[in-house]
Amino acid sequence: MTALLINLKIDNLQKFNLFKITLKDLIGIFSEYHIKIRGNFKFEAIDYINILFKSYSNVLMYQNLPENDWISTTIQILKNINSTSIFLFCEDHKLIASSNDLRLLISEFENNKTDYICYSFYKASQLNTENILPLNPVYGSLYNSFILSNENIKLLGKISPRYYTYSLLSLCSKEYFENVLISKNKTIKIYSRTLSRLISFLFKYPLHINIEAIINKVLNPINIHYCFYDPSSPFNLETIWNRTNFLNRPLKFGVLTKEIYANFDDDNSSYGESLIKRGLYPFRENIYNGNFQNLKLGVKYKLSLTKGDKYNLTYFSRNSRINNPPVIRIIIITGTVEIKNQDLIINLTDGDIISLFSNKKPTIISLIDTKIELEFYDECF
Repeated sequence: MTALLINLKIDNLQKFNLFKITLKDLIGIFSEYHIKIRGNFKFEAIDYINILFKSYSNVLMYQNLPENDWISTTIQILKNINSTSIFLFCEDHKLIASSNDLRLLISEFENNKTDYICYSFYKASQLNTENILPLNPVYGSLYNSFILSNENIKLLGKISPRYYTYSLLSLCSKEYFENVLISKNKTIKIYSRTLSRLISFLFKYPLHINIEAIINKVLNPINIHYCFYDPSSPFNLETIWNRTNFLNRPLKFGVLTKEIYANFDDDNSSYGESLIKRGLYPFRENIYNGNFQNLKLGVKYKLSLTKGDKYNLTYFSRNSRINNPPVIRIIIITGTVEIKNQDLIINLTDGDIISLFSNKKPTIISLIDTKIELEFYDECF
């Protein structure tokens, strides 16, 4: 059996809207649901959960637990989980495979007694199925697996120097998850934003991880742990390969053979990975109806089209991470055009104005000789 574990900070409207959509994908899939919500939108999120799960008896809420220590609070939640496997939910990653594929993945994971799979960032993964042959893999349906031990951990590091043996985007055994939590849960946790920034500046990723490890090698024997991130954040839990804490047995790791989840805004160093770059976010809207005071105008220019001309209006930033999709504002000076934007088809004529998400790959077709003005808005400008 597999439990869904949620310990999230929902602190803005965008996160809340993502939470509603991505959580809805998971109804009826898990044997247990364990939920803790923090942040400015926690009451709205809890109201939504109560509606979504009103007919379910296997949902436990943990709003009474502290919010200032993610690891300690999650350990408390873990005590109530009966399942042998845990799916850790992140609201900014969306199921893009079918729900049946997710069910099959979970079933395969349980039956094979696997310890860990990173279920998202498929295209940006630091370890793909093509890389694991030296690790003597076993081939499966939705993932291939290999045994990780003290004997071959250095080989894994040579194959993928930036591979994380624990990521928050995890489907993992309860035993392994608990082991990772306990390894970072010292009695005293200290954090300095200034020190973390200084370490990041002086030692570029991933070298800063080694500096953090050296600090904790000194502190951990006296039951103190230096947190690179605020203790209220789950990011302190992520573990690069050379910091792996093994159980009293080897670990079984999986590598997906099919994309199951994708992030909405982050390429994770693999250009085109995010749903924004694929034109799949926003999920429902093609037309932008928001406030332009919140956007940055980068450039505008006029364009002349003759009858029958087609003009591609696709644009998105080259930046690896885009929090908000870019917008293009189209002003028809004279003429008539047809705009196609996925399932949207609309005609515009003299004086009409429309604003579209340019990552949704709109196309403008001139029905007669036309003059238009284009304005580009993007957070990177």
